[in-house]
Amino acid sequence: MIYVAGNVGNTDKREIDSKKGKLTVLNFSIAENLPAGKDESGKTKTRTNWYRVSIFGKYADAMAPYITKGSIVSVSGDLSVSEYKKKDGGTGFEMNIENPRVSLLGNRVAKGETTAPASATDSSADSGFIEVPDGVDEIPFA
Repeated sequence: MIYVAGNVGNTDKREIDSKKGKLTVLNFSIAENLPAGKDESGKTKTRTNWYRVSIFGKYADAMAPYITKGSIVSVSGDLSVSEYKKKDGGTGFEMNIENPRVSLLGNRVAKGETTAPASATDSSADSGFIEVPDGVDEIPFA
């Protein structure tokens, strides 16, 4: 089990054909910034780990409007690591989080702001709750 919190990178929502009809798939990446020692001037260096995540069905439909580039999420699940050949001939590793549980932590904060701005069209900004689309009978996060 792995737990990762970070900013969402690329997202890709699509529908695929399944035996039960159309199935929504939401693929996205998460950037986790970690301290990596100090440079010559004493400033803290960071390294970024990227993870790929896929969620499916009604869960994907409900989460897609909120999982956008720059949003802050946490994901827990099983870590799967695959090795691949890079274009330069070196070896790379792809990290995937399988059987994910996703929690929304906030929006991206613009430079100079201290908190993430609430959407002008988001009626849930005052209550702290999100509106779940009609027809979704599962809670998409824990």
